[in-house]
Amino acid sequence: MKQRNHTDLLKTQARRFSPAIRVAAIYFLLSVLWILSTDRLLEHFIDDPHTITWLQTIKGWFFVTVSSFIIFYLVWVEIRKKDLIIKTINESQQWYNALASHLPNTTVFLVDEKLTFILLQGKESIKLGLVPEQALGKTLQDIPFDTTVRQIMIAYLEQAFSGEKITAEIQSRDNWFELRASPVPEISGKPRFVAGALINITQQKLNFRNLQEALRKAEESERLKTEFIENISHEIRTPMNAIFGFSELICDPEVLPEKKEKYYEYVRESGNHLIAMIDNLLHLSDIQKGVVHLHKSEFELDDMLDRLSEYYKLQFVRAGKKVEVRYQKPSGSNIVLFNEKSRLMQILSNLLNNAVKFTETGFIEFGYYPENRNSVLFFVQDSGIGIQPKEQETIFERFRKGKAVDDQLYRGTGLGLSIAKELVKMLEGEIWLLSKPYQGTCFMFRIPGTIVKNTWPGSDEKKPAHILIANLSEDKGPNISGYFRTKKIDVTEHSGNEKDLFMQLKNAPPPDMMFLYSNPDLHKIPAVLFRLRSEFHPFPVIIVADRHNEDFKRTIFASGATEYFLHPLTDHETDFLYRKYIYIRQGARFSDKE
Repeated sequence: MKQRNHTDLLKTQARRFSPAIRVAAIYFLLSVLWILSTDRLLEHFIDDPHTITWLQTIKGWFFVTVSSFIIFYLVWVEIRKKDLIIKTINESQQWYNALASHLPNTTVFLVDEKLTFILLQGKESIKLGLVPEQALGKTLQDIPFDTTVRQIMIAYLEQAFSGEKITAEIQSRDNWFELRASPVPEISGKPRFVAGALINITQQKLNFRNLQEALRKAEESERLKTEFIENISHEIRTPMNAIFGFSELICDPEVLPEKKEKYYEYVRESGNHLIAMIDNLLHLSDIQKGVVHLHKSEFELDDMLDRLSEYYKLQFVRAGKKVEVRYQKPSGSNIVLFNEKSRLMQILSNLLNNAVKFTETGFIEFGYYPENRNSVLFFVQDSGIGIQPKEQETIFERFRKGKAVDDQLYRGTGLGLSIAKELVKMLEGEIWLLSKPYQGTCFMFRIPGTIVKNTWPGSDEKKPAHILIANLSEDKGPNISGYFRTKKIDVTEHSGNEKDLFMQLKNAPPPDMMFLYSNPDLHKIPAVLFRLRSEFHPFPVIIVADRHNEDFKRTIFASGATEYFLHPLTDHETDFLYRKYIYIRQGARFSDKE
């Protein structure tokens, strides 16, 4: 059966009035004939002029009456016709609106040649700034909304008036719309109207992006797992080969006893490496299964960290690396903490193992400070290769392995930092890092834990801190004095040569911390460091260099530099140095008396 639209319905209604048109035409013809014929008949059959006049009067009244009825009927027909047309149009519009209201995320519209909205149905256009109640009867140019969106819509709609069907995407802030428009055909051939729809496709866009991201992560996860399997095979094979090889040498009677002792040590180290790797795998599996349980107890925090410090100092001695291991113990501290000791020690061990792997020269330093009675902040800092910015966002993901700036890949399973992050989350804490390539990395994590005992000096025992910022070059040095002055710290800025600097140091008490900057004459710094260490009481010296040089870095640490940073220092780095060398050494913000 042929489907009928509203145009067909209008034609059907119009056909109902064709009899009235025929009646009017016949009446008109008959009236003309009757008027012409009656006058001659009257003159032919009636001689009395008064009778003829009376009959003509009756004829006129009859003609007027019938004509009035005919005219009334035709007017009524026209009114009825218009009413039916309006009714049909209203019904069609109601059908159209009902249909449009059931179209999800869609606004339909109709515009004329001047781009005036004749129809705008749907609420989605409000997200573009097109409010139906305010836009109807106005042109696109007169409606106040996003200028870029307006220009795009005008360009596409003008293109539609040329006879093209338009399908395009429009973005407005966080919303995406698909614009569909096509000309309404006219008999003349040139369209007078363009009908279309604005479809909100924001959710589809988000879903597509999420699918793309999920696909990317799945591919990345598959790649990382493949690399992990390859790495773990290599990591297991290497110590196993060492164990088997040195075990055979130990059993060889021709091997000297002192060499056997050395081989025993190699076998022990390889075995410990295997155990640590297997422990990491088991810990990760337990964390994923959710079977890791916490057993909190009271313990002396400084005692635990002292043991860690001694252990890692011994590791570097055995490895023959010239790396200084420093435990930043707060002055007069003796804190008893209520928390999960074994998990906290595992977190610090994983972070320290990571620092050991990526540090060939300089230092590894770790420590803590209480932020309040229920929160402690820990840090593990190294002067190693640093982490590239693009890797810092994913460094805590599983199977991620660190790379040097030259893309050298380091050994390991890529699980240590991931396990550390998961354990910090288990302890209801948070972990983050500060790092620059070549400069080093500092991991920090905060965990809640009740401080049972705290013997740091109270605020009334603190002495004002003093910082010296020495610039031995003509260039502008680090602009950090303002930060320290906001902390109510005395800041002395020196700008000049080394001779004046040493004269100033001899005539004043030693600073609590010193920033040393010399650009481009970096060769001056090792000599200055040597004199500082030999002639003055030790204090932290932070070297700030404008460029990286690995030989220079190795030399300044050998000469006694405390830390090495690249210019300019960030606010986070400055704040960290303040907390580490001023806040921690002067004591906590609270004591047991408070």
